[in-house]
This record gives sequence, structure tokens and C-alpha cells, in this order.
Amino acid sequence: MLSIVIPTLFYSDRIFKTLMELSRLEVVGEIILIDNTTNKIPYKLEKLVHILEAENTFVNPAWNKGVHLSNFNNICLLNDDMWFDWNFLEIIDEVISLDSGFIGMHPDNFQARAIDEMFFKSNYTLEKPLPDGKTKNGYRPLNWGTCIFFDKRNWDPIPSNLRIWAGDDWLFYRSSKQNLIIHGLQCHGTESTTINKLDVEPILKQDMQNMVEWVKKGEIDNYLLNTIWWKN
Repeated sequence: MLSIVIPTLFYSDRIFKTLMELSRLEVVGEIILIDNTTNKIPYKLEKLVHILEAENTFVNPAWNKGVHLSNFNNICLLNDDMWFDWNFLEIIDEVISLDSGFIGMHPDNFQARAIDEMFFKSNYTLEKPLPDGKTKNGYRPLNWGTCIFFDKRNWDPIPSNLRIWAGDDWLFYRSSKQNLIIHGLQCHGTESTTINKLDVEPILKQDMQNMVEWVKKGEIDNYLLNTIWWKN
């Protein structure tokens, strides 16, 4: 049984259809919607736990809160602007365990697009990350954090000074268990609908500067080496 955690500012119209579809699934125990708008309008739906924040708390704090409030061990952190064949949730629910790390998406999953069309590629694979020569956990691919599955008992709270970026990095690179990548599941969506509509560049830069400090403190492997963020 899954707890689905979705932070949102309702910039994606698809979110309403997603909520209705998820609420009908037996494998979904609850949908925790972290509403970062100021409208204070409750949205009622079966299995929906609607958290009205009345301000933008940003994605990483929303993830922390959603996981804290969840009632089931198996968690899915889902972007509000993506969707796929929800039948896959029954399959992945059987894969998640205390012994597994964090499971995210492969960027190839987003390559073939269709407007509101569901497509499930049954020969998907669960792959280990490729080595990156910098960290013990290997390379976190782009879009990996658009949908993340894990056992709640493995949750590693994201520091409060990381608000938008680097939350998925924190989970991926600090995990002591084998992370995995879902490859071959057709995903739809625009990726980063919300962030593209907000003036948050100063916050993003501060997030990365704060992550540099976490690296220097030895709290996380230096995955920033040979990037624009790391200066010797």
C-alpha cells in the first residue's frame, strides 16, 4: 500500500485528473497533497489528505512534511506535472522494501511524448546507477527525482536550508542501500512546470551553495566535483 506525496502550486492542470485517477487505485492508501498556494480552498476527494500551507513552503520541506504525515511504509514522491500508467504502482509496491534504497526515473522515460495518452512498456528494467568516479552511489541521472519510491523507514530528512534543488541529491548520494533507476516506463508531463513559472533563481543558487557546505562537512559524497558549483 502506497502513500503518494505531491507538493503543488496547481500550475499544472493535469494535477486534478491525476488525483482522481490515483484515488481509485487499490494500491494507493492515501494521497498527501501539500498545497503551497495561498487560496485556502480545501479540495475533497477520497483518500486525499489536503494540507493547506497558505504559503509556498517549497518542494523539499513539503517532501519532509508529507513523509512525516504518511501512514504507510511504501512512499511515492510524485511531481504534480507528470503521469504514467498507474498500473505500474502495483508492481513497484511489491519491489519497495526496507532493504532497497531510493528508486527513481530514467530520463529516457520522458523522450516519447503524447498528449494525455497512457502507454506502459512492459519490459521496463530496474537498473543500478552508472559509476561516476566521484561517489560510492554512482551517477544520479536527470529526471530521477520526478518520481521517487522508497520505504519510509529509510527516509533521510532533507536539511531545511535546501528548499528547491538538491533534495533528490541528498537522498540519492547519502543512501546506504542500493538505489535503482526505472528504465522503460513511458512517462508524460512537462517536467518542472512549477519552477519554470517562478522567479526562484536566488533560492536555487543558495540551495547549491548550502549543499557545497554539506559536502565540505563530510555529510554527503562530493558529487559536485567537476561542476560549476565546486571551486577548490
